[in-house]
Amino acid sequence: MVGDLLELHEQGKSRGWYWRQVLAAVGTDVADAARASGRSLIVAVVVGWCAILLWRELNAVFIAYSGDIFWSLRRAGMDRSDGLLIAWGLGALMRFVCFIASGWLVARLNVRHPALAVAVFAASVLLIPVPWQQIRLPYAMWPAHYGMALAGIVAGAWLAGRRRRRYSITTGS
Repeated sequence: MVGDLLELHEQGKSRGWYWRQVLAAVGTDVADAARASGRSLIVAVVVGWCAILLWRELNAVFIAYSGDIFWSLRRAGMDRSDGLLIAWGLGALMRFVCFIASGWLVARLNVRHPALAVAVFAASVLLIPVPWQQIRLPYAMWPAHYGMALAGIVAGAWLAGRRRRRYSITTGS
């Protein structure tokens, strides 16, 4: 197919036409894979979102107590900026771990097409706004937040894809 597209492009078809054909072919392939996955793709994405919503509730509890953590660090003699860095750094670490867990769950639940499930889930995380989110992120924080989301989901999928080597008593490896 690639050869046919290149040949037609060289015969005078425009660059825009070529890329439309490429995107249509990729879209068709993704749609066929999603159709082949069936319900497992939907289940994997829903479970990933359940993990994110669970994280949201845990994060709300953490935020409620982050002021206490900050003031405990201040009373212990820590500088204000260091205390804020630790308190908010713990929240960011918790968020990253949750994105890793959700990516791992999505990849493990869709055994037939884990990469497709992770891609659909990551796209849904980026494209679906959470309207009930109480804190609106400043525009300057969007790259960090969404970058952390993507990195965590991909890291979780990578961890799910790793094969664990079992120790064998007979071979010693």
